[in-house]
This record gives sequence, structure tokens and C-alpha cells, in this order.
Amino acid sequence: MLRLFTALDSSQAVTNQLFALKKEMIGVRWLNPQTYHCTLLYIGDANVYLYRQIKQQLKHIHFRPFSIRVNKFEIFNAINNKPHVLVALVEPNNSLVELQAKINDTISMFHPNLEMHYRYRAHLSIARLTNCNMSEVQDWLNTNENSFDQTIEIGHFSLFSSRSTSSGSVFTKMENYDMSSFYLNGPSNSY
Repeated sequence: MLRLFTALDSSQAVTNQLFALKKEMIGVRWLNPQTYHCTLLYIGDANVYLYRQIKQQLKHIHFRPFSIRVNKFEIFNAINNKPHVLVALVEPNNSLVELQAKINDTISMFHPNLEMHYRYRAHLSIARLTNCNMSEVQDWLNTNENSFDQTIEIGHFSLFSSRSTSSGSVFTKMENYDMSSFYLNGPSNSY
């Protein structure tokens, strides 16, 4: 079984700048900067047959290149309302929402159980929080509140698999889906 999700890669410049904000704090485990990504749709466990279907269907998604803006930080809470993860928020825009909806619609056509039933909030996870000192984390948030505003150019999205290990999740890029040449060259006049 593969645990699958689709995501946008962070740029190297944004990754470096986010990781440069790292500060040693009690109960804060900073993630490997090479794993920074913006999840579009968490698919979950899939057997090889479903993986092949998903991989093929995602090739039919067309989109224009666009950019996303990363400009705020927030703490996401787990179900038990304890701080769980520190994230860099991605400002919503029409192109991002449209791409996410296309992926969701495409996959849910042949696997309706995968349809997303939660409010989508684009973000890059940068640290895990476990029994953290909240005043320390809040100080970090206050210090960095208005200090980060970066843009990432998007020309593709990717299909990833995820594997849990004792030191955290390991992500493997399975496939890249580039922007459609349809949008680069315009529609063909031949029929």
C-alpha cells in the first residue's frame, strides 16, 4: 500500500528563508527543509491498481502557471485542541483554489470516498509541536509576524507517497505534472 497526496513544491529560496527562522524551543521539532511542500489533496492509502489510476487521471488536469504567496505563520491544533504543527500559511488565490478543486474532482470521479470533506487551508508545515512551551512559541510568532512575505512560482504539481518512520515522515515524489502545453501554445485549430 502507498499513502498518497498531491502537493506543490516550495522554491529553494523560500525553503532557505523559512529554515533560517529556526530557533531552538522546548517541544518544537523543526522539519527537514527538503520536505517543505504545500499539500493540495491528501488521498490516503492506495493499492498499486488505485495508484496507477490516480497517476493516469492526474495527467488530464490542465492549468496555467501561477504564483503563491507565503506571508503568515500560524499554529494548527490537533483534534484534542493541543498545538500540533507550526505552519507558514499560503495566501489563497483563484488559481490555487481552482487547481486544488480540479485535483479533488478528478480523483473523486473514480474514487468518491477520497472527496475532501474539510476546509482547505494551503500551508507549508515547518515544525511539529509536542508539549511545547506555548509562551516561547508565541514569542516566535510575534517576532516573525510581519517579517516574512515571499512568492513561489508554480509550473507543476506532484504526486507524493508518504511513509512514517521513527524520525518522522519520509516523502517520495512519484510523478510531476507540468502545466499544460495547451495554455502555452493556445488551442489547436486542427480538428
